[in-house]
Amino acid sequence: MPAESDMRKNGSITIFMILSLTMAMSLVFTMTEVVRYFCMKSTAEALACSAAQSGLGDYNRLLYEKYGILAVDTGYGSDRADEKKAGREDDIRCCLRRRSIP
Repeated sequence: MPAESDMRKNGSITIFMILSLTMAMSLVFTMTEVVRYFCMKSTAEALACSAAQSGLGDYNRLLYEKYGILAVDTGYGSDRADEKKAGREDDIRCCLRRRSIP
């Protein structure tokens, strides 16, 4: 039968391993969460810029070059404007500044 001092050493090593693994796993999970956050942020920025780029297909380049006005036909020829596309002017301006598109 093992001596009592040997069993205490084995117990202290087990507690040390549990604490070490807990700290290591906490660090790994924290780093995983940080990477996930930055990936989601990058994806959101790319999607916003993509939406702004698709909105650029509707704006009148001549009015922008001559007067600096972003004139977007949100009604597509009808009398009513599409409520979903109204208000995207800020997104378009932001994307224009980031990509230096005239």
